[in-house]
Amino acid sequence: MALPVAVVTGANSGLGLALAVKLARSHLVFAGMRSLAKKDALLEAAVKAEVSSNIRALELDVNTDASVESGLAPALKEAGRADVLVNNAGYSQAGSVEMMSMDAMKAQMETNLFGVIRCQKAVLPYMRQQKSGKIINISSVGGIWGQPFNDIYCASKFALEGLTESQAALFRTFGVHVSCVEPGAIKSAFFANAQVPDTSSMPSEYQKPLESTMGAYRTSSSVGQTPDEVADVVIEQIVNSANPPVRVQTNPSIQKVFEQQLGQNMSGEVAAEMSTIYGVSVALRRAFVICLATVLLRPSTAQTDVVTPWVDVCTSEDFSAEDREQLCPATFVVSTLAYNPLYPGTLANITIILQPSRDLPSSIQQTQYIDFNLVGFEAVGTPNAANALLRDLIITAGNTVPLGVDPLFGYNTEQNPLFTTPALYNLQSGLLRLTVRTGQSLLANRDTEVTICCMVLPKSSPQDFTGYTITGPTSLDTLTSVLEEPILNSPEIDPGLQWQFLRVAFAPPVSSSLTIIHLTIRPANALSDRARIILSMPSVQRENNVSGEVNFNTANSIDGADWMFFESRALWDAMAGTMTFFLREGKVLDGGRQVTLSTEPDEFRLPIELEADSPTLTVSARSFDNIDEVVRQTPVTQSSAVPHVRNFTFTRLMYTNNMPNTMSNVMFYFSSNRPLFAGSIIYLRLSGFTSQRVQVPLKGTTKANFREESAVFNIPENTIELHVVRTLYSDEYLVEVELTELILPPALYANDTSLLVSNSDPGAPQQPVDDSPMVGMGDKTFKRSQLGFDPAQPRLAANVSFTLEPTIVFYQTDSIVIHMYGFACTLTSIPLLGPDAFRIQNQAASWTQEDSMLVFTVAENEIISNAQPFRVSIGRDSVFRLPDKLSENDGILRIEGKGALIDLEPIKKIPKVGDDKYVIESIVEFEPEDMSVNAFTRISFSLVLNTDVLPNSTMYIKLGGLVRDPGRTNLIGVQGAARSGTVKISGANGPLFRGEVGYWDQDQVLLTVQMVSTVQIYAGERVRFFIERDQDFKLPYSAYQSDPSFRLAVPEAGIPERPFQFSTRVSQEGKLFIVSEIYYGSRGAVAYPNTVVEFNFWFRPNVNLPAGTTVRLKLASQVHRDVTLPHEKVSRVEVTWLHLPLHGRGDPSG
Repeated sequence: MALPVAVVTGANSGLGLALAVKLARSHLVFAGMRSLAKKDALLEAAVKAEVSSNIRALELDVNTDASVESGLAPALKEAGRADVLVNNAGYSQAGSVEMMSMDAMKAQMETNLFGVIRCQKAVLPYMRQQKSGKIINISSVGGIWGQPFNDIYCASKFALEGLTESQAALFRTFGVHVSCVEPGAIKSAFFANAQVPDTSSMPSEYQKPLESTMGAYRTSSSVGQTPDEVADVVIEQIVNSANPPVRVQTNPSIQKVFEQQLGQNMSGEVAAEMSTIYGVSVALRRAFVICLATVLLRPSTAQTDVVTPWVDVCTSEDFSAEDREQLCPATFVVSTLAYNPLYPGTLANITIILQPSRDLPSSIQQTQYIDFNLVGFEAVGTPNAANALLRDLIITAGNTVPLGVDPLFGYNTEQNPLFTTPALYNLQSGLLRLTVRTGQSLLANRDTEVTICCMVLPKSSPQDFTGYTITGPTSLDTLTSVLEEPILNSPEIDPGLQWQFLRVAFAPPVSSSLTIIHLTIRPANALSDRARIILSMPSVQRENNVSGEVNFNTANSIDGADWMFFESRALWDAMAGTMTFFLREGKVLDGGRQVTLSTEPDEFRLPIELEADSPTLTVSARSFDNIDEVVRQTPVTQSSAVPHVRNFTFTRLMYTNNMPNTMSNVMFYFSSNRPLFAGSIIYLRLSGFTSQRVQVPLKGTTKANFREESAVFNIPENTIELHVVRTLYSDEYLVEVELTELILPPALYANDTSLLVSNSDPGAPQQPVDDSPMVGMGDKTFKRSQLGFDPAQPRLAANVSFTLEPTIVFYQTDSIVIHMYGFACTLTSIPLLGPDAFRIQNQAASWTQEDSMLVFTVAENEIISNAQPFRVSIGRDSVFRLPDKLSENDGILRIEGKGALIDLEPIKKIPKVGDDKYVIESIVEFEPEDMSVNAFTRISFSLVLNTDVLPNSTMYIKLGGLVRDPGRTNLIGVQGAARSGTVKISGANGPLFRGEVGYWDQDQVLLTVQMVSTVQIYAGERVRFFIERDQDFKLPYSAYQSDPSFRLAVPEAGIPERPFQFSTRVSQEGKLFIVSEIYYGSRGAVAYPNTVVEFNFWFRPNVNLPAGTTVRLKLASQVHRDVTLPHEKVSRVEVTWLHLPLHGRGDPSG
């Protein structure tokens, strides 16, 4: 649950600082100050109190509307609520009116009074909406007694007292409590900062009184309370109180003086009455009925100069019980219903929030009931054992436990519920009855929350329907505590289309980090006609901050085939913060069908903080043209909480020497979202790095900020630790520190994600370094990866041997992951044999059958070397079964490195197992738009394989002779780059491929398509897709039926390149050389037998010959060759065939 939100002004020192730190133990605190340059003392105190994660420093000048709008308003909008406002900002200006300018006096009132009002206006909309909140105005004893030379200061505090009194009576009617705190002297910089009057032109009559008065002030400031002592009183008597007083005096000595003054200035009767009203703590609790004020407020019995106190007619003993009941009948100032889920006719939990105008106790003599008349609701519960007309409904207490309170003694907690369970629903009367437990009271001035399970909602209901009523009867027939009245607040139940369920999950849910967004929707009614589904996330940002298309998948959906309902890409609107998904034409998403839509990694970045089940995350559905609202904008039912933790906003590594396996200094640059205070630790995992020393000296201007100006290198874990001893304001500037004499690994990718940075905050994520250079040409691979099977028989258990040799070293906790699709084993931890088994944790590999994943994790203080092969095996007794078929060196088995990162790659050497993998059916057909030569054509494909094809696999389709003319611009000549590019894949199975596109390489006449990460093709499954004519492919001049130049390969499924079994014939004329001439020597020259001559071959085919094509010449056996061909010197040999490979590009023009 999100923390309650507190705002403290003037929080850079003194009482404001103390209150901010103490409140942060149980609140998220926005600590305001005129300049953030003054925040150091606050932040250091927060670190010392271990509450720094709950404090946000705000630049807030209460003297200006603009500062409140730019500083406080956005913070409250982000938090979405306001629970406590402490108006602490203020200052003292000594002097009598003759010593001060009008501008100085106005400035005093501006801060001490109008600054308070500005902040109140910022928080009150939130408090009214949530019907709860506490406004704490820091006044002074100067607001009770006038003090010499404090004319205007006391005037401002007297005004603040009047403001508080006026608001206290009114605001409590909607759940907001207003209190004044009246400290005496405080040992802080307050008096030191007080502005002393200009005495140069002061009348002489003021001189002696001023000297004695200022001396008294200085003395009192040194013997007063500490800020912490005052803050403790505020927390205890106001923040932690369900019904706080209007006035609180923090100093016991001041309280006694005030009580004595009351006794001296009044008669005994009046003093007693004042004591009753004000209380020992001089706390004014004057709730009153405004409309009766002029009639019911009476003067005191003694005529004095003291202002007559207001009398609460609802509680005063001077009025009879009957009068009090007649004048102030009990009512519910808060009565609210909420439903989860909220849509017509559904089974829902009913949450009820109540607050009576006075306490409603329940005792042995008089049991208190609360009855609800909920028209149109149906109860779903178990029949009551004593009365078949009653249904028992589960009731759950919902009030939170204050910090430090034992739940057994908390108010309406699960351990100490207010109401007995079960609640009872009467089928005849339709009344729902809650019974207050004996000895408990339904308290006034405090929200009481319970949840009832379960009731079927009506088909429709207007907002705040007055037909829903509440009554407070008792077990005494003659006494009803609260007469029947309408329930004040209830949501609308719209009979239109609704969502049954909405959830947004973030992976990971880490502050300010890149994340994957999982949106789960379940509509109550069918959605169709290419409807738009719109997810609003105003606080989430796209990493590139650009509007446009977004890739997504349905990998986390209940049915992996849910992708077929949606267009392949969503649309992100950066200005609105919305992501729109489009239903495909002709597709219907049925009511009750649950679908999860997931973005790709590294696409979106989370805000600093987001509460659980945030109401800012909403989902709606609209018509394709965005004109009609299909399902209204609805807050999600569930969403991940994003707690505020410190992380790095930018990181970079640079090396003074980029040569592998050599010594280099490493420059580490970083910035963070918050300062790194003393005591923080930075962890930098440098995978594959080593050092000749554990204590790594530092260089640079920031080295003094780290312990002993050095870092600690944990070499087995490849982790550098930087211990901060002086605060680094890395949220304001880029920090640079240089680590000396580290030894680089054999290879690193550019921006290698095995280089990680994190900090010591609880929950802080490990983040890949954003920017780092390549080392060793990025040659991170397995130079040897070999499997052996004994016996190599399909579906049988076998001895499986592994021989691996990476180009980099794997250290402890690094792992080698082998993807072994088709293998089977019932064990999850598989014992390892062989000479290197001891190098693996527990001498066992981890096996996950669902993912077909075998993991070797390096044991503590061990390595897997890059200088010699690593050999282990799995014994046959582990019953590790082989798949039904594997091709030799089958690309379906793949290997990667984790920790010491090596990207996924095929295993290099694998024995054949079982039957061949082959294509059962492969068809490519052309449908030209007309009968002309080289017509533009539609190309359709149909494939059936005898083996599975895994997600992310790539298909290679060679279409010899085809030419693409983008835009139909009649390109002349080769122009391979202009003819190459992305082409759209259409058809029922188009969404199988990433982005529903493929890549056409004109030089290689090769179409490459990669499958999405969420769907695989199963053996025997027919796959159909096509390329439309608008993709501008032109037919060759001629093609044979089942032309061998049209070829298919799926190496990652073990399918080598082979011709399509069928392809459409193009033209009745065959493929031929329309020009083919041979010259011996120059054209027209005479050639003599047995002589060496220049051999010239001229030819022109009627189809395109792409790069890689071989032209064969059959010559008479008497012809010998002694010629020099490009790139090749051939000896004099007798040949009958001459092969001319085309190394360059053919001419697509034919």
